[in-house]
Amino acid sequence: MATFDIYVRISAEGDRSPAEVAEQLDLYEATCREWAERNGIEVGEVARESNVSGAAKIDERELGHLIRRVEAGESAGILTPYLDRFGRDTVEGCLAYRRIKQASGRLVCVSDGIDSDRPGDETIFQVRMVFAEDYLRRVNANFQARIDRAAAAGAYLAGWPPVGYDRDAEGRITPNAKAKPLVREAFRRRAEGVTAEAIRDYLREKGNGIETRDERKPEGKKALRPFDNISKGGVRHMLANRAYLGESRVRTERKGEPRTILNAHPPIVTEDEWERARAAGGLYHPRNGRWASRSRLRGLVQCPNGHRMKVGASGRRPGPEPARAAYICTHETCNARAAILAEPLDEFIAGLLQMAVVTDVPEVIAVLAGDDRYQRALTAVEAARTELDAYIETVKVSDVGRDSWIRGKEARQAALDAARAELRATPAPTPFRKAARGRAMTFEEALPGLERDEFARFVDRVVVRPVGRGKRVPFYERLEVYWVGAEDPADLSLAIPTEEVLYEVAA
Repeated sequence: MATFDIYVRISAEGDRSPAEVAEQLDLYEATCREWAERNGIEVGEVARESNVSGAAKIDERELGHLIRRVEAGESAGILTPYLDRFGRDTVEGCLAYRRIKQASGRLVCVSDGIDSDRPGDETIFQVRMVFAEDYLRRVNANFQARIDRAAAAGAYLAGWPPVGYDRDAEGRITPNAKAKPLVREAFRRRAEGVTAEAIRDYLREKGNGIETRDERKPEGKKALRPFDNISKGGVRHMLANRAYLGESRVRTERKGEPRTILNAHPPIVTEDEWERARAAGGLYHPRNGRWASRSRLRGLVQCPNGHRMKVGASGRRPGPEPARAAYICTHETCNARAAILAEPLDEFIAGLLQMAVVTDVPEVIAVLAGDDRYQRALTAVEAARTELDAYIETVKVSDVGRDSWIRGKEARQAALDAARAELRATPAPTPFRKAARGRAMTFEEALPGLERDEFARFVDRVVVRPVGRGKRVPFYERLEVYWVGAEDPADLSLAIPTEEVLYEVAA
């Protein structure tokens, strides 16, 4: 029996919910499966894509993978519900069609009557592809025309109006009388060097309860309280937004090259005020993981209040010595403000873990020996996947009906998703070479079970206590380390150095 793959695609999700998108893709898939059952064809892989344009390059879509399977002889062809699901670019579509034919494969658009095995079908395919591309071009042109008309009428076309503006039903925005002074004050304070954090606190305090309106949102979501929970990132975004100068940006047919409309709506600040605020802020360095990549306990270090400590720079000291990675509590409500250098803490925990293995600490040995929680979770995933695969392979759409088949598939997919979530939450034991009976395991014997990027299998959390500014204490006196499954903190004396040479200056 020949094996065919299925390709289904949705160009744009629009206002559809994830469930509605999945339902549409399921309908496409069921249509292809129904055709396969009628024609005695076995289904191999199923590629499902959403928010992917039919004009995108074939090899940038899952379709490229399916074509490569045909070229490798792993699949006899591709089933898709409609020609326009296959593609809407004439050149790309025809090249993909030719690749399938040259590999002795078969393309069937089951609801369109396109079948590459039929004599003369290639000409029909090419003509239909021209119409598909022309339709896409007209849709895009109409969409662009609607955007241009709305912009010319003064509509602000972003998903949300800028903070401090109201938007009417036609999309036009005007400054909110109560919010406008706060926005102007935010720009003024930034120009004076006030931090984004302080501006955030100011806006939350003074703007608490202030409502703006967006009449383009559905009922129940029209009233906004933009200042109640504004973040530092939100403040930075606000201060960088040229909409406060009265400018509006509109998409064009050239991707990545929006058109700027001046005086599109009433401004809140002047060009001079905007530039002063931007200049005072200095360069913004995004969190790109540069410091987190230098730590091995990221996500496991906490302050005494239970806040997860982030990884950042410890701050530069006088001289050429560069900044060092540190765990720092930055929670806005925290009164502990703990901080500790990452490198010595990581090394200390590594040494503590080594000694815990050598001295047979029960919680650590239990993880090394491998309890069966992970295996049970993995078995549950395999069972759920088997159930889903068996349903897809044995239950025919033509026997139970399209709607019933989709409901059955969705129920089994939900069970598989739940099992996978449980597996992700379960620590996975790593195999290791057991020690001889009656003696403690050496660290070298346990090393294969310990080597990994993180300590999360063994360490539940590391609690770091702060000290007064300027005080010097051995950093390990500030720690409490909890192994996974332990109620009491670990015995740190196993790894405390004999000479107190590692001191930490409190941040």
